[in-house]
Parts: sequence; structure tokens; C-alpha cells
Amino acid sequence: MARAGGGFWGRSKFAAVGAVALAVAACASGPPPTMFDLAAATPPAARGLRAQIRVGQPTATANLDSDRILVRDSDTLAILEGARWSESLPALFRTRLAQSFQNAGLARWIDGPAATADYEVDLDIRAFELDAQTKEVHVDIAAWIVSLGSGRIRADQIFTLREPLASTDPAAVAAAMDQAASTVMTGIVRFVDKTL
Repeated sequence: MARAGGGFWGRSKFAAVGAVALAVAACASGPPPTMFDLAAATPPAARGLRAQIRVGQPTATANLDSDRILVRDSDTLAILEGARWSESLPALFRTRLAQSFQNAGLARWIDGPAATADYEVDLDIRAFELDAQTKEVHVDIAAWIVSLGSGRIRADQIFTLREPLASTDPAAVAAAMDQAASTVMTGIVRFVDKTL
């Protein structure tokens, strides 16, 4: 009876595993990616709301639901090498949007996950990427104000923005995305303030 893992096949498996380990080690030995953050917007002072709100966890496609910065070239998606968000994009955008409401003077109307909120601001991040063909940053986010009592949508709006880029260097791309996100966050705060 032959020994398990012995002979030619055993050595081949060992060699294949060794090659994979070397490839992973080679990837890991490269420079770590630069982490980028989004800043909260500083909208004009809001008039105040007539209800308590909370910001829901944004939805996004699998490509956007990560800390990778996306690059679109026609119908092809890739990632921006050497750059990442400080956490997954939906979580990061949600945190900064909540802070944007606070910056507009609405801190006492913002709830956490507690059940005391009257409305939830739901978001769908539809695009948050570098358009390689047009050399623009493209941000597209749909927002809904949903009654937590009835489940009905009180109002909805889509926020779309494109920012031209002077450079596709990761730092320049992240800065342009940060600016576009800040503009969209300001728009969402105004939308909620006007509706409620």
C-alpha cells in the first residue's frame, strides 16, 4: 500500500502550496495602502425638525460595500491601487452624515439605533467611484425619509454629483471624493430639514 501523500503527487502538492505561499508573501511585502477618510459636511444652520430621526445603514452593491476605492472604465470596475477608505464605505458615509446633521445644529433630533426615532433616513449608495474615461469623481446616492411607525416613505430624492480631477493620483482622487461627499451630505441635510 502506498503511503498517503508520498511519491510524485505528494511532492507536486507540496510544491504548489509552496508557490502559493511565496506569491502571498510577495504581495504582503509591498507597501501598505494609504488610508483615506471622509470629512463631515458643515451645512448652514438648520431651522430644526418636528420629529426625531436616525440615519439607517446605507445599502450598496458588493463592490461598494468595502473599504476599496473603485475605478470605472466603461463597463469595467477595478480598484485604485495603494489606497483604501479607513473603513467600509457605507459605514463611513453613515457616520459622517450623522455628524453633518450635528454640525447643522440638529444634534438633539438625531437618534442612535434606539426605537424613539420617528423617521429613518435610508440611503442607497449607487455610485462612489473614479470615472477613468471622463477623469471625474462620480457620486450618486438615493435617500428616503421613512416613517418608522407606518413604514411609508415620506419623501425621496437622488443626489448625483460629478467632480473633475486634475490628477488621478490616489490623494487627489480621495480629496475630490471627499469634496463630492460633503456636497451630497449637505444636500441630504437640507432635504431632511425641509421635509420634516
